[in-house]
Amino acid sequence: QAPASYPMPGKRGGPSHNDGMREEYNVTVEPDLSLPFNDQYGEGWYMREVWTQDSKTHRTHGPAVTIFHPISLQPLRQEFFRNGQRHCYTGPAIIVRDRFSGEVVSTQFFEKGREVASRDLTPEGP
Repeated sequence: QAPASYPMPGKRGGPSHNDGMREEYNVTVEPDLSLPFNDQYGEGWYMREVWTQDSKTHRTHGPAVTIFHPISLQPLRQEFFRNGQRHCYTGPAIIVRDRFSGEVVSTQFFEKGREVASRDLTPEGP
């Protein structure tokens, strides 16, 4: 059973654009019951933070999905999405880290939902 003391869903503003408009996101943070841990901090579940906009997984500047340790806040996995599709023009769209060292153990590159080799990314700018 998941503890009841985790952060509640909420809204956060995003970065301002040149035209002065701010993006608004819905952000949910909840335990990922498929990822338990038992370490020096105790036992529990990793947390999943998901950013959405207009009901699509999306975040312009930063990962839209992050799975992290609730005590150390160390990320285990980060995924970049744009308009509901895995996408990152500046690097990998999926980053997986070792749960103990925090070192990157795997990456995958996506452009508009399609997996690509890193050399095939076509930077398009923000």
